[in-house]
Amino acid sequence: MENALIPIIVTIGISTLIIVASVLGTFVVLLNYLSSRIDQSEGRLTALIEQSEARVTSAAAKDKADLQETIRDTERRLTHRMDRSDDKAERFEEKTEAQFETLRRELIQRPVDQPVTGDD
Repeated sequence: MENALIPIIVTIGISTLIIVASVLGTFVVLLNYLSSRIDQSEGRLTALIEQSEARVTSAAAKDKADLQETIRDTERRLTHRMDRSDDKAERFEEKTEAQFETLRRELIQRPVDQPVTGDD
């Protein structure tokens, strides 16, 4: 009877080995699949990070250019206003000098005993 059990035990052992090998093979296939998915995800993530960096760099460059243009525009407007103010100041100075010269001539021509009224 012991001899009859040996083929059954061998068959059970071989079947168990086949099942264990199948399970291990399944785990290997699953691990390979998961590894490839991780690699794909990593590649997509790297691409997204690079795109985001490029967008941020581009936006920063545009913002810098816009800011520089705003500064140049402000400088132009301030220079224009300063030039206009300088022109107004020069005209005021010329007008004041002309009025002073007119008053000086009038005072020189006026007789000493005639009072200055300011109506002249």
